[in-house]
Amino acid sequence: MGVRALIDTGAFHSCISLSLLKRLKLESRLIPVSQKRLFTADGKAMKVLGTVELTLYIQEVQIPVTFCVLSCLQHDMILGVTFLNETKANIDMQSHVLTLYNDMVGINLISDRDVIVRTTDAVLISARSEALIPVLIPPHFGAGLSIIEPSIKLHILQLALAKLIVSPVRNRTVCKIMNPTNVAKFVKRKTALGVIGLRKLAVDSMTVIDDVDSTLKPPQHPNKDDNITYVRKLEVLTEKGINLQQNSLSLDEYYDLIDLLFKNRYLFATSMHDLVGTDVVEMEIHTGDAQPVRKRAYRRTPK
Repeated sequence: MGVRALIDTGAFHSCISLSLLKRLKLESRLIPVSQKRLFTADGKAMKVLGTVELTLYIQEVQIPVTFCVLSCLQHDMILGVTFLNETKANIDMQSHVLTLYNDMVGINLISDRDVIVRTTDAVLISARSEALIPVLIPPHFGAGLSIIEPSIKLHILQLALAKLIVSPVRNRTVCKIMNPTNVAKFVKRKTALGVIGLRKLAVDSMTVIDDVDSTLKPPQHPNKDDNITYVRKLEVLTEKGINLQQNSLSLDEYYDLIDLLFKNRYLFATSMHDLVGTDVVEMEIHTGDAQPVRKRAYRRTPK
């Protein structure tokens, strides 16, 4: 179970709430203590119900931690100075990363306004290439101009993520991933790629470099859909995983290609959910009196 913890350099002991212990169904591990109290920064006393030994899993590294159990705690879990000293922790505020055991393992520091973005489907990234991968953002994340920063876990996959300024639509956007290795990399569905957070970004204060705007001139023929610009059409096609470059095409040919692909954009499947099947062909399987047997699903041949 994933639990968000507060890294508190002002707390000596690591603490956990009794409610979280109950949700984890680990209340039986509680070791009661008598006459032990902790004090908050303003001097308020908090009664300690007991201690519990738990194992934290951070990027597949198991870290045993002793927690003080409190009945009233603002955060479900607090990791204090004792934990930071024992794990030789280093907090990099510039990159928002916490590393443990002399940089052996690291994890992103996430604020209340930051959210993990995950892949919507499994994807295979070719060797020495880059790809725009659709990612899903939790529903509670608000709309607006946001920035995606790489997850510390990407180094395990030997992948790199480019920082992007995005404006999510219906809790979806894309990440630009690069595979610098000589072998293809398989990324599982719902893999954490980065952290997205709302930032106070003003478009007027940034120099926007847009290859489309800088190279494309108004077309000689009219836009077939006056309500949608060619820039927006390219953005929609990019979300579908279609990256168009003019290359040797003339300007008119390039615009015709954009119109054609945009008009038929619903024919391109971005996941298995888009392949809903067909009723053009019906198949009968004669099983006689045999009882059904659960078998692993497999595809029929094109023939």
